[in-house]
Amino acid sequence: MKRNVWIVGLLAIVFASQAFAQPAPTAAEYKRLLEENRKLQEENKRLREALKAGGQNSSATAVVDLKRVYDSLREKVSIEAELKTREQVFEAEREKRETKVKDLQETLKGLTSGTPQYVQTQEDLEKALGEHRVWITIEAGKINRDRANWIKKIYNKMMDAIDQEASVKGYDLVLFKIPPIDFAEVSSNEVAGKIATRKVLWSVDELDLTDAVIQRMNTAYLRGN
Repeated sequence: MKRNVWIVGLLAIVFASQAFAQPAPTAAEYKRLLEENRKLQEENKRLREALKAGGQNSSATAVVDLKRVYDSLREKVSIEAELKTREQVFEAEREKRETKVKDLQETLKGLTSGTPQYVQTQEDLEKALGEHRVWITIEAGKINRDRANWIKKIYNKMMDAIDQEASVKGYDLVLFKIPPIDFAEVSSNEVAGKIATRKVLWSVDELDLTDAVIQRMNTAYLRGN
């Protein structure tokens, strides 16, 4: 029977270039985080005692660095290359359409208002502008929708791979392992918030399933699964 794996964590995968500052936690948030940590420690202790009594591995908890898993996926490289190509085609077509609009605008400036040629050029300009706006909305929407669907697909694959790896190795609880804080890149106002949001402060290397999950997913991708 397939072992249920509790995945505790948050996937922090960002395609956009914006970075958001982490506000310092309030006293209530600190209290909540301490309480969460206490509950996790109690649950881990309970699992260890239960497994020890059953003669199994004394540790039922593992960790996974989801960001490193995501960054190491061969499928990610392939899909991002495909999306980049589509974006380049999109940009080239957008520039072509914008050039057409600008040419019509310049032509209109040189015509006498009210003349048949002026009226026709104005109609052509309005049509080109309308088509351009509709095209951008549709094509940009397709790319963004496909990107969102792909992220969802990859996330589900990561959860499946973690489930399989944890089940094979006898783990019942998998925690989100946040990469070490680079204090050189963190302002003094962000330090407290960065520290407070960490769910796993330390774990032995043997509990880290990150490399195993990466290998499992890349192997499956190369096999076409």
